[in-house]
Amino acid sequence: NELLAEGITENQDKIRSLKKGQGISFEMKVVGDMIFADNFPTADVSVTNLRPGIIELPKRKLHIRELLSGGSMSLSNFAYVKEITGEGAPAPVAEGVLKPQFDLDLLESSVPAEYIAGWVRISRKMLDDVPGMTTFLQSRLPELLLRAEDTQLLNGNGTSPNLSGITDAGNFTAPTGTATIDVEQLVQAVAQLEGYDREANGILLSPSDYYQILLNKAAGGAGTYDLPTALATIQNGQLYIAGIPVFRSTA
Repeated sequence: NELLAEGITENQDKIRSLKKGQGISFEMKVVGDMIFADNFPTADVSVTNLRPGIIELPKRKLHIRELLSGGSMSLSNFAYVKEITGEGAPAPVAEGVLKPQFDLDLLESSVPAEYIAGWVRISRKMLDDVPGMTTFLQSRLPELLLRAEDTQLLNGNGTSPNLSGITDAGNFTAPTGTATIDVEQLVQAVAQLEGYDREANGILLSPSDYYQILLNKAAGGAGTYDLPTALATIQNGQLYIAGIPVFRSTA
């Protein structure tokens, strides 16, 4: 309707001077003529009654960066100093006897900054004429970036340009427990960490494993959901196992 009005306005002088038996013509660029390429194959039949905005694919509810402490870096490498196993140790000795020497060994390490990048081709006409395209891009592109980052933070192999992820060799300790029931495996892993003088501050599970724990049943066919309240609790919708918050992510 707007394009038709513009066409009439632009040709109003010709219309005023139109005589019986004569005709005029003008060209309109209508929405249906737009080329949306292979990424929008139904545009030719849908744009005339198009719902405002674009319905996105589902977003991941939890990204791994939300579980880790963050920071900033100003150079191309991030350097840090950490303590490694030294030699010797203090020991009981008698007064006046030579005291044992022990060393506190430190190691300076650095990790390079890596890039996650990509580009997407979008028709200028889509940017100009599709409602909500800018809003869609502002929402969708960061989500795809964060998904790529999730993969790196969890599974990066440490070979540039990959990050050294949590499951990369040297970044984790393999479990030693023998339990086969999910919740028992987690408790044994927590106890194992404490044996190394470390403390678990979060548990990350896939949604299927998370909900499987909630469905833990009594043995013997009784069919009673019996997750011990002293072991697992839910507070304000947050599951805790042995006092540790449990998170779930499709990452």
